[in-house]
Amino acid sequence: MGNILSLLFSPKGKVDRLRYFLAGLILFFIKYNFDRVIAEVFFDVQWFIEYYIRQPDYVNAQGELPEKFQHFYLFLLATAIPFIYMGVVLTIKRLRDIGMTAWASLLFFVPFINLLFFAILSVLPSKLSEQETVESRQEFIGRLIPESKFGAALLSVGIVSVLSTLLMVLSVQYLEDYGWGVFVGIPFFIGFAGALLYGYHEERTLGECVSVGSIGVLFMFALLLVIALEGVICLLMAAPMAFPIAWLGAIVGYYVQKDSPDVQVTPVIVALLVTIPALMGLEDQDDRLAPLIPATTEIVIDAPPEVVWENVVTFAHIEEEPDWFFKTGLAYPTHATIEGTGVGAVRHCMFTTGPFVEPITVWDEPHLLKFSVAQHPPAMEEWNPFYSIHTPHIHGYFESQEGQFLLTDLGDGKTHLAGTTWYRHNVWPNMYWKPWSDLILHRIHDRVLRHIKRQSEGDSI
Repeated sequence: MGNILSLLFSPKGKVDRLRYFLAGLILFFIKYNFDRVIAEVFFDVQWFIEYYIRQPDYVNAQGELPEKFQHFYLFLLATAIPFIYMGVVLTIKRLRDIGMTAWASLLFFVPFINLLFFAILSVLPSKLSEQETVESRQEFIGRLIPESKFGAALLSVGIVSVLSTLLMVLSVQYLEDYGWGVFVGIPFFIGFAGALLYGYHEERTLGECVSVGSIGVLFMFALLLVIALEGVICLLMAAPMAFPIAWLGAIVGYYVQKDSPDVQVTPVIVALLVTIPALMGLEDQDDRLAPLIPATTEIVIDAPPEVVWENVVTFAHIEEEPDWFFKTGLAYPTHATIEGTGVGAVRHCMFTTGPFVEPITVWDEPHLLKFSVAQHPPAMEEWNPFYSIHTPHIHGYFESQEGQFLLTDLGDGKTHLAGTTWYRHNVWPNMYWKPWSDLILHRIHDRVLRHIKRQSEGDSI
């Protein structure tokens, strides 16, 4: 009993990979089942294992908790403290055992990457003492990697870019999942594995390792274009997240090859190649709806609501030339028609990629027009320099659920017009992709509202 308490609570000493792996697995099993039982018995809330990496569906799009869940989350936080302490203690002792700095334990607090880091620490062997010989790591991969800097960099980039592209194909084509595994796990793998392979024969500098990670991301992007799995715009949108995460992976890989030069590289890379798809599969099992997110754009029109209303219900072809934003391939509105009047009428808002079919649910003339979305076209026409592509996220990135136009009489013949779209997107992490979604919707709204303003103010003259 004393040994177990010392293992979990004393930061002194070391812990080998087997005890670290088993202790971490057992603690996670206890914590998850404790949270699940408490959630169901005392708070009447369901708690799923993927909630540790994905926002629960009872948290709204702004990350706010309804009042009835706030006490539940405070309880979760309070009960997590001892588990966090034990996790950090075990991680520090494991880092000490492999010769790495204790500062690396901060990765314990980075969502999703902490799971990959756990897999890495569960595979890395204890550091050999100076008296022990490192006759070497008789690994097949070691005979492939050239000893020259250029050759080692070229081969390591080639290996990680091909492996990461295969992971992308698995997630996108077979799991149809765009989540943490794709946007966090794969870039981290590129940086980490690239640094390990590059530094296989001799210690490399931190800057060199980060550079190899960056080039690895670029090579993977190029492969995704060549096999027509992605288009240029989506890769540009993913780049601001992919590169920093690859750099983080490269930094971790640099310290591993620096502090444990005798490490067997192949088992560590295999561990990540098993863990990342397993986490992708876990995400794929989560079939609950993504949060419903509102996006509202407003404008003041120098015309009374009765005039504005007519140009809201339907509007003629927008003559304004689309700006550079839409010339990237993003779908944009051209005109709107309607069949019938009142609730039950069907509005068609035409986009460059097809129509939004919008059954009217509220017809409060001239104040509120609200509609659901029965059909929506692709969000964009992806541009690829080699082939035409039809990836799943083109049809699922924007899933508009409903929309409305709210007209408020400001007096003096002026109207405040607010256009709102409620949408879901199935690309994670939500915190990164929501600003992109909002930006696109606001630009679409702005194009329509400015057209309505021109038409209404012209009609009121």
